[in-house]
Amino acid sequence: MIKLFTIFTILCFSWSITAQITLDAENVIHQPDLLDVRSVAVGSIMVPEAGENNLYDYSNLNIVGIDTFIYFPADDPNFSNAIRYFTGSPSLGPISLTSDYYSGMSVEGKFNLGSYLRPQKETLVAFTGNLNDSINFTGTYSVFEEPDYLLKFPTTYGDSWSNRFVFNTETEITVNAFFLNEAPVLNKQICEREVQVVGWGEIILPLPEGGISAPYEVLLVRDQLTYLDSFFLGDDPAPLMLLDAFSLQQGGISSSNSYHFYGEGFDQPIFTIHMDSDFRQPLFASVRNSDLLSSVGETFARAETRVFPNPVGEKQSVKIEFEDGFQPTVLILMDLSGREVYRLSSPEFFGNLLSFDLPPHLSSGIYFYHMRDEKNILEGNGKIIVE
Repeated sequence: MIKLFTIFTILCFSWSITAQITLDAENVIHQPDLLDVRSVAVGSIMVPEAGENNLYDYSNLNIVGIDTFIYFPADDPNFSNAIRYFTGSPSLGPISLTSDYYSGMSVEGKFNLGSYLRPQKETLVAFTGNLNDSINFTGTYSVFEEPDYLLKFPTTYGDSWSNRFVFNTETEITVNAFFLNEAPVLNKQICEREVQVVGWGEIILPLPEGGISAPYEVLLVRDQLTYLDSFFLGDDPAPLMLLDAFSLQQGGISSSNSYHFYGEGFDQPIFTIHMDSDFRQPLFASVRNSDLLSSVGETFARAETRVFPNPVGEKQSVKIEFEDGFQPTVLILMDLSGREVYRLSSPEFFGNLLSFDLPPHLSSGIYFYHMRDEKNILEGNGKIIVE
């Protein structure tokens, strides 16, 4: 009874002093290169309420799965302002593709800059019955003329903005029935994003290790993205018979609608709810940055760290240099799937250096490290390459 009363008192006190927050380049911090995304059962999702000083209690979310996002440093000169990219799987009708999506952040805001659709060749025998029919994706850059802003700094309650950008998909199609031999086909997708900051307050979420987070101050962002598809064969609109063969529609309009909860210290939404076209019914949702949610209610602090040597040989010694006054109590190594492969408790220090030997079972590859303090708060992280 005393414990429940204490928790209730803490929540009420926090709620009574809630203040509207403003997000900018100083308090929106790029997260580690590896983030997990925890999907949520639809039945446990409530539609968030717009307006001021709301308590968004999502402590009873039913987590049903985990996916991993891996970000890589951006080095493509076509995206000069990009910081990093991740690889996704867009689709063109029934065909699944591979594309790299580039993003950045500056004093102006957090933004997308475009994508590179990787080369790929697919047979069309399942659609046409001809073994020689194919579609060849030649590799397409879609570099936005203006950034697609997800957040414009400073961002606070009542703000709104819009972006317009274009994705192009260039292909070569060989279809004997249409007398096409490596004919150039272009899918031009014109996108318009409308963003509104419609609410603010505090959010409570389940923690990955169990229990619930302390209330965390957030902005509620309404994000609507509309797509208009156009298809061209050479310089002319693609014929209807060709589009029907691939279940495509000329001038087709679709949309993606979401509510995002953004808070200080996170460059990704803490929680995202994907909605139907009228913003009335939740379709699915995801909790992001869940490895950081144990720090909710605390001051977000991430020490600057440096690994050397990096790359490092198998079974060699590694040193991690960190800021003075930083005292991690556990070191965790994870592989690219997000699986923990090594844990070192009470690591040994030499001044502001942490030194340890790579365990013999680690093979060559990329690993991510997390360094946490005695409260399980993430204080330092980075990447180790084992050769």
